[in-house]
Amino acid sequence: MENFITGPFENLDETKLVKKLDDGQIITFNTKQKNVCTAIIRKKNIAIDLEKRDDTRFDNQLSGNISSMLLEKKSKNILATVTIHDLPIAIDLHLIK
Repeated sequence: MENFITGPFENLDETKLVKKLDDGQIITFNTKQKNVCTAIIRKKNIAIDLEKRDDTRFDNQLSGNISSMLLEKKSKNILATVTIHDLPIAIDLHLIK
C-alpha cells in the first residue's frame, strides 16, 4: 500500500510541485511533469520522529497525529497511519535489532 496524494498542485518551479493542505502545511514533490493530478509517496521514503529536525536532507517535515497502528504478527512490523490535517499517510515501522 502506497500513499496517493491528489491535487490540485501548484508549480513551484520547473522541477517542483507543491500540495497545500488546509492547515497551512505544504508537501513538496520533485518532478519534471507539469500536469500532475496524483502523486505517490512510498512508505519506505517516510520517517517518523517526535520533533522536526534542522536537517536539510528531508524534503518535507510535517506535523500530524498517529491515528492507527496495526501489528503484523509474522513480520513483527507495525503499519501506522499518521493523519496530517485530513490526509492519512501510511508508514511501516520496523523493529530495530
